[in-house]
Amino acid sequence: MIYLISYDITSNKKRYKISKLLKGQGAVRLQKSVFAIHLSRTGLKGLRQSLHKAWGTATKNNDKLFILKIHQTAFHNMSMLGQQLDPILALGQASVVVI
Repeated sequence: MIYLISYDITSNKKRYKISKLLKGQGAVRLQKSVFAIHLSRTGLKGLRQSLHKAWGTATKNNDKLFILKIHQTAFHNMSMLGQQLDPILALGQASVVVI
């Protein structure tokens, strides 16, 4: 399943830590604070545990992190303005390189 992860974190240190963790798990950055990742249920459980640990206890009241499950068809059919992104290549679901 594909998950969109979005956060609003005030601390630069914490924001960097979460971003690094997501990239390390294979998430693709869609915007500065929005990532997409393809995970199994087990993978999602592990990611949630890692995020919870990285999140820590010293959290500002305004800080938020959302994980949204999105159907693969909806992700592939999303509309974009600005820099275009091939959702299939972004999530590593194709092994084609165009030169």
